[in-house]
Amino acid sequence: MNNSKSKYTLQEALKNLSSEQKGYYDALVDYADSKPRAEIKEKVHYVKIGVGNNPYVILYIKHNIVIANFKLESDEYLKAKYMLKSTATAPEYDMRITNEESLDSAKRLIDTRVEQMNKVKEIKRLVMNAKQRQDLLLC
Repeated sequence: MNNSKSKYTLQEALKNLSSEQKGYYDALVDYADSKPRAEIKEKVHYVKIGVGNNPYVILYIKHNIVIANFKLESDEYLKAKYMLKSTATAPEYDMRITNEESLDSAKRLIDTRVEQMNKVKEIKRLVMNAKQRQDLLLC
């Protein structure tokens, strides 16, 4: 996500959006919020929708266009992070929402992110079970 300071807050930027862009913003917020255990956390310049500190999507507005920010993790990244305890960070992607096609792509990426978070949960469970078995063998 671009960390440069915006001269508008999110609420001010929303007021300046065209009705089409406002519709895209509302559609993405509603779609992401419909996912399991989703929470909406509105900050000064963006809104984060996800579970805890793990966002499905971060939405912000730049030059009167809705931008969706995704943190997508490959399977190799997930294995390295949770099984090998790597400190690598996942790449982030910004998507400009300018038409129905980009809106549908953003919705598919939200679904992908939800699936990834479920994989993370499963990997963490497997790692914890392996640690517990190892501890039992050492006793």
